[in-house]
Amino acid sequence: MAADLSREIKRKAFHLLTLVYLGIYLHWDLGESLFLLGIWVIFVTLMEFVRLAFPAFNRRLLAPFRSFHRREEETGPSAIFYTSLGCWVTIFLFGQNRLATETAFLFLSFGDAAAALVGKIWGWGIFQLGGRRKSVSGCLACLIFCLGTGVALDLPAAALWIGSLTAMLLELSPLPFDDNLWIPVGSAWVLSTLI
Repeated sequence: MAADLSREIKRKAFHLLTLVYLGIYLHWDLGESLFLLGIWVIFVTLMEFVRLAFPAFNRRLLAPFRSFHRREEETGPSAIFYTSLGCWVTIFLFGQNRLATETAFLFLSFGDAAAALVGKIWGWGIFQLGGRRKSVSGCLACLIFCLGTGVALDLPAAALWIGSLTAMLLELSPLPFDDNLWIPVGSAWVLSTLI
């Protein structure tokens, strides 16, 4: 249990690098943000193809992250690929709505991390969904952190509740690929209709 928790803490600390994408989006204008993050997405995509095509290179590349990468990332795309792609698509589709985009990024950074960590520490109400282990406590933690983020950003009530519930459901749902792709895109889509 302690090893699992340590692994998840490292993974979610690394996951907070999503805030770098948010910083780029907030610092540069929309076109510059899309260009810079687009270059990064292309680089990450190429690295994914190369590492998955060459097993020895893949093992060497994943070695520093061995303590927290997931087993499926050894033979498939990594979370960093889905996160960077999800953030780029969010900016591309909804970047003109600054508050919706910023909120969606923060939902991904904090709501997703809270779900995983609380689920590991106080994992009550454990269930399987789409082959993934989930917990009621993790779902509630995601919702609470998203609500806190929305309150801090002074979202209108409808956007606060509907946006936070959307992020929680996207974190929970067994959609294809990875929730790091869907949380920012889906949350920004819902939020952009409300603010």
